[in-house]
Amino acid sequence: MMLGAMARSYPQLVRGRPRDEEADVALVDATLALLAEQGYSGLRMEAVAARAGVAKATLYRRWPDKVSLTIAALSRIPELPAVDTGSLSGDLAALRDAVVRLFKTTRLASVLPALAAERVRRTSASAKIDAFIRTRYQPWIAAIERAIARGELPRTSADPVLIADLLAGVMMQRVFFTGGRVDDKAWKTVVDIVVKGLRAAASSPGG
Repeated sequence: MMLGAMARSYPQLVRGRPRDEEADVALVDATLALLAEQGYSGLRMEAVAARAGVAKATLYRRWPDKVSLTIAALSRIPELPAVDTGSLSGDLAALRDAVVRLFKTTRLASVLPALAAERVRRTSASAKIDAFIRTRYQPWIAAIERAIARGELPRTSADPVLIADLLAGVMMQRVFFTGGRVDDKAWKTVVDIVVKGLRAAASSPGG
């Protein structure tokens, strides 16, 4: 449903743009389009070059394999903003809005499941994939760490990554598996459940 949306996130090719930059833009766009259409398993380097109108040698000089090419293409998708609204609720609302915006304006939602499947199938690709995901996940973790530092969340045995997983995981579950939405009301409910649960755990004996 987002096959054409990436065009809004890339600079348009204009007369006078250096040939190398033109090739990079064309290859990235072609890679994301084919990933969305065929998944990672169906991605072929030759098909990317053909879709982009670029020689195969040009593609292989830049990226020697599918994993490197895919990560490079995904890295061109805008990152989540480093928000700091002064409150956990404000930060999480801003992050949710940013994720929804990325899913609507890029191919991220259609490409991530293919990447996750490849991580499970081919462990040799996991290090590069993990590094990409870890970088993109940092704004969620930073929001939790700030909330703990401000005293909005208790210092518990649960590390910030796990807490971020609880929150972001709800959005991923709905988007990728159930087709549901996480609107403002649902998101506030999720945040409330997680925050109250953490506070209750911290105040209980042994918490």
